[in-house]
Amino acid sequence: MISQFIKDRLNPYINVNKDNISIDKTTNSINIQILPSNKKLDCIINLERVNNIRWINKFHEDVNSKLEKDGIYLSCGETIKQRKKRVKERKTMPVGEHIFSYVVKSEIKVFGRYLYFT
Repeated sequence: MISQFIKDRLNPYINVNKDNISIDKTTNSINIQILPSNKKLDCIINLERVNNIRWINKFHEDVNSKLEKDGIYLSCGETIKQRKKRVKERKTMPVGEHIFSYVVKSEIKVFGRYLYFT
């Protein structure tokens, strides 16, 4: 599940092949809370971007409560430069299409309300 590149980077710090590692892709702290509470983990790897986590402080408190004293928490993130590049690469509509789309959607809402209340 973990790429060889990540294993090679982690091996100097922790034995990646141990059972004392949790690999998740979650933005919800409940998924961290349900990890076994009887033993502390050496490493928690979250494959979801930190940018998508809601209530980030609570999430990291829960991660910290599941880790050993010198445990490792590894997560993904998106920098502002990466986000700008990703947004620029999206196909954008010309301004005229935005105006047309807005008018059509607003007229549909008005017409729909008119039909509903008559």
